[in-house]
Amino acid sequence: RRVHGGIRSSRFVFCPLAMAPTEFEVLPIMPSKVQPPHDSDTGLDGDELTRPFIARTFGPIAPGSVRGSIFTLASTALGAGMLALPYVLKVAGLVPGILFIFVAGVVSLIAMELLVACARITGIKNYAELVRQVLGKKMGDFMELVIVVYCFGCVIGYFVLIGEFVPSMLDAVGLQSLNNRALDMIVLTGCGAFPLALLKNMSSLRYSSIVGLMCIIYINLVVIAEGPEQIRRHSDLPIVTYDMSMEVFKVISITFFAYTCHVNVFSVYSELQNPLARRMHKVTRRATLVEILVYSSIAIFGYLSFRDLCDANITKNYGQDDWFMNVGVLGMAFTLVMAIPLNMHPLRSNLNNMIFKTQDVSVAYHVVTTFCLVASALTLAIFLPSIKTVFSLLGGSCCIFICYFMPGWLYVKLSPDPWFSPANLGVCFLVCVCSIIGCISTALSLKEIFAS
Repeated sequence: RRVHGGIRSSRFVFCPLAMAPTEFEVLPIMPSKVQPPHDSDTGLDGDELTRPFIARTFGPIAPGSVRGSIFTLASTALGAGMLALPYVLKVAGLVPGILFIFVAGVVSLIAMELLVACARITGIKNYAELVRQVLGKKMGDFMELVIVVYCFGCVIGYFVLIGEFVPSMLDAVGLQSLNNRALDMIVLTGCGAFPLALLKNMSSLRYSSIVGLMCIIYINLVVIAEGPEQIRRHSDLPIVTYDMSMEVFKVISITFFAYTCHVNVFSVYSELQNPLARRMHKVTRRATLVEILVYSSIAIFGYLSFRDLCDANITKNYGQDDWFMNVGVLGMAFTLVMAIPLNMHPLRSNLNNMIFKTQDVSVAYHVVTTFCLVASALTLAIFLPSIKTVFSLLGGSCCIFICYFMPGWLYVKLSPDPWFSPANLGVCFLVCVCSIIGCISTALSLKEIFAS
């Protein structure tokens, strides 16, 4: 199908929880640039033919290379959602929990491959523009609204985690906590997050994503390294291999949330050197494999270490005298404080576009808008029961819509085959299953919020 009309240039910033946003710019694409649904990308490109395996695997990582693209895509998914995966095994049991993590990774990969196919067919490599051109302006505007809600939910999650990290963070540096979670969050927000959120230029904070990724990997290694000792210490606790209840729907949404990186598929695809579909499929599959391995390792070692004592934030299971984990918590808290302004920037920018259709606003409006967004997110975070509620609610609502429902709808809409063809029926079935799980999870999360 041919996309008619030129595509206006747009700028979009997206960030999963506890990771800094990826920022990219999409240049205008004319209809003549529309790619056919099939290309001759079955062979090896020149670089792969001339460079030996060792050089391709261990050589310097160039911008837009396959390895660099794998790192970029995987780093946008590897965030604080990983800290709740041992809790998934606690609720569902060891065997179903591992299965959920693996299946969620496979479903995430399928959704990314659908987006790559849609990008090839239309030549559009921007999510909001793709939705607007294929499904209409109203659906494109609704897509932007969902992304705004998701970014706002991520900021709430940052505050919830900060409230859980503050006592350990202060003890690690030898300071005394205020012994009040709400007061700790308000003081830290007023001294750090809010002043940084007032900045209009976020370039000075762009390296916080690297720090966040290093902290996530470090915490994962600490959980694995201390696993044998913790397993021996809690050997008297039973290991639940299978435990199915309504709570399972909520933890399934947590696994969906952990793999959220689909909007960034377009930026990675547009920056990929020699952007053949085969190379992009290699990026998505290897990035998903990295995510599955990291998630499975922390989930298994974290659950076996504490079993029925597993908290929704695995770092809370470690004592305040565990300096190895305290270092990771300290780095994570710093990353979260930096991530709040990094997400406030696109949130505020998209709201200005939706309401005023411009970024040229007064200083007073800029300050008032930032204060209202930060204050409202902080207030909601204070009253939320725990981080697992935020992960489950975002995973069952926004993530299902952005990462699974919409890719399936776009693919079926662009497919030259009828909707009842085997391939399209398979996509529709997958979308329906994910949507049902998301609706049940969202309802249970909202029930828990109002009950508390």
